[in-house]
Amino acid sequence: MYSRGFTLIELLLTVLIVSILVVIAVPSVKEQIEIENIRGVANNLKQELSLARSEAIKRNSDIFVDMTMSGDGATWCIGISVNDNCDCTITDPDLAGACTLPINGMKVRRVINSDDYGDVAMDMAADFNFRFNAIRGTASPAGSYVFESGAYNIDVTVSLLGRVRRCDNNNNMAGWTDC
Repeated sequence: MYSRGFTLIELLLTVLIVSILVVIAVPSVKEQIEIENIRGVANNLKQELSLARSEAIKRNSDIFVDMTMSGDGATWCIGISVNDNCDCTITDPDLAGACTLPINGMKVRRVINSDDYGDVAMDMAADFNFRFNAIRGTASPAGSYVFESGAYNIDVTVSLLGRVRRCDNNNNMAGWTDC
């Protein structure tokens, strides 16, 4: 006579195997989230800075990049604006001092901030604020934004010529150039 179902031994073995797989997978997933967060901030910032440079040339008007960072670097934001010293913590684009670019008569907020990137911290000794020149898109001054998350540390660098690039400080991110 056949009995339907599983024996207690079969059920316990299945639970044991699933538990082992979960214990192995969780650290890998956490590390992958760290990698994607730091890649995301680097790629998005590179894209925003490239946009700012091209807008400076297109508009024939300087575009300013301003940042704000907490003392430990855990909270940070970077804003792009036609006005110098914009405040990237202002969320309403219609308020004076907000980081905005006018597009077709509307003020569009252009900000990247730490709230969107998990535990990615900014590792900077001082604020790096600069402008893209309207004539050639050159940057004044040149410098870097440094971000870290766990074992990962990346730079987003702006050269005097206005070239924006990203690189890996620790040589542990596949497909990235070393700094």
